[in-house]
Amino acid sequence: DSQKVGLFPVDRKIVVHKDLNFDFDGRITAGRFTYWGDLFKFNYDQFRINMENIDSMRFKVESFDVNALGQRELINVKTVLQGLTGELLIDDPRNKSAQKLYTEYPIFKSAKDSYVYYDKKDIFDRVYNREEFYVRLDPFEIDSLDNITTQGLQFAGTFTSAGIFPEMDQVLKVQPDYSLGFTTETPPGGLAAYGGKGTFSNTLSLSNKGLRGDGQIDYLNSVATSNEFFFFPDSTDGIANNYEITAQVAGPETPHAIGLGVKLHWEPKNDVLYTTSRATPFAMYDEVGMVTTGTLAHSPSALRGNAKLEFLNAETTSKDFLFKNRKFSSDKLAFKVRANPETEWGFGMDDANGVVDFDKEKGDFYLNNPADYFSFPANKYICYMDYAKWEIPAKAINVKKTGSDASSKMISVHPRQDSLQFVAGNTRFFLENSLLESFKVPNIDVADASI
Repeated sequence: DSQKVGLFPVDRKIVVHKDLNFDFDGRITAGRFTYWGDLFKFNYDQFRINMENIDSMRFKVESFDVNALGQRELINVKTVLQGLTGELLIDDPRNKSAQKLYTEYPIFKSAKDSYVYYDKKDIFDRVYNREEFYVRLDPFEIDSLDNITTQGLQFAGTFTSAGIFPEMDQVLKVQPDYSLGFTTETPPGGLAAYGGKGTFSNTLSLSNKGLRGDGQIDYLNSVATSNEFFFFPDSTDGIANNYEITAQVAGPETPHAIGLGVKLHWEPKNDVLYTTSRATPFAMYDEVGMVTTGTLAHSPSALRGNAKLEFLNAETTSKDFLFKNRKFSSDKLAFKVRANPETEWGFGMDDANGVVDFDKEKGDFYLNNPADYFSFPANKYICYMDYAKWEIPAKAINVKKTGSDASSKMISVHPRQDSLQFVAGNTRFFLENSLLESFKVPNIDVADASI
């Protein structure tokens, strides 16, 4: 009793041998520690219990903070040690009657490796599978089981992270959330992540809050920093305070891009890193001043995006942009442009295959649907031509019909010009003064007149 050791056999059954020795299955409490298992063997002469098969070990620690009475309460540690074999030394064998107080007892000695897992339901819905993600603890010894300090509990072992990082030796301690884990600094140059798909640098921590990083992820020609990345076996999530893709002219081409406070999702097995703007859009193509709202997908083959792009008084949206160093394209985009931010949109389309090239200072657009049309909202006209060329410096649009039938209809959608339409070979529109010029027009029918 003086060493606070209690035995709770299953079905209150023990098997007694000679010399006061006995065996049992069940639960043992020793100070602040509790052991569950079977094949427990009490040896009276040695005054110890051999514990061949310990299913789990749980324990309590003093709280980090004091309560209103200035006391430190006992808190259940949320992590369980499993798969142990060892022995419990109840007291000095010469002190069975507890005539003296030996404060180092009870003592627990583990005899082989044991394990800590992080596959609980409340840890990201068991994302850390125990077959691949665990800490293997070296054999250890704990004395003073009834009064050990929180800071004094340490378990040395090897951390295996399901391929997120290389195996690493770590010492588990009680963390602020009262689980077992660690906080460590990465070596110079960082840690290879996901088999070398990227690198993480700075502070890495493990607890029941998951495997987290406060630092920097380097992936291809991009860098992301965050106070809290969450590393999972198949992905990494986090809010990146700063995200930057450096400009690259080959392998693959990318523009310069900067994001602030972006949502990051990295899928190493698919070799793609997604970032999504939140309060602040991405800044892309420096001198162009492009503002990008949406998601970028960075991979070894390309930089793509599902986004809205605003630049040079133009706006375009697509679910799949391809960004090159000095141009971008999409097989399916919507586009509109105007003379300045205060004016009405001058020209646009809803579904086109388009390329905008900043070196050539132009954009080329081909309608995807032959039944579709280009619109001139400021002038209230639509035209059933299928190709448009945006001349960026001239702030002009050239529209024409491709193929053998080189003429197409220009139709007024002004409510006061109902039925006004004519055929034209091509049209040129000037954004600055909203001048719409049509060429190769054989005639224009107005009321009963033909011009």
